[in-house]
Amino acid sequence: MSTKITCAVTGKSYSFGKDYFTKRASVYGDEEMLRSNFVVRKALTYLNRGYSVEETRKFLDIEPSDDLLSGDHPDMLAIINFHKIKSRGSVRKQNFATHKSDDDVVAYINNIKDYE
Repeated sequence: MSTKITCAVTGKSYSFGKDYFTKRASVYGDEEMLRSNFVVRKALTYLNRGYSVEETRKFLDIEPSDDLLSGDHPDMLAIINFHKIKSRGSVRKQNFATHKSDDDVVAYINNIKDYE
């Protein structure tokens, strides 16, 4: 049994110890679910904040590749939905500081900063 798995968002491979791999597989349900739905915590944080898969890859300095699924690919949508269902029990407060603004608002905010 190989304990090497690849993140669906970043495409990076990770090797885990057998005990930790077994523990993670039990959290995901089974080994197959872990291999098909694994997303590193940092990428999952950006996705939960509302950023797209492409934006998440940009923040994490991941080069575009044909091997990576696009954000609108049905398999990628299934992976994102898997993680949202998994964390459904916790209620997340809306953090307004992480919301993206349109270009006019960003320009206005930057203009205000220049006057201070």
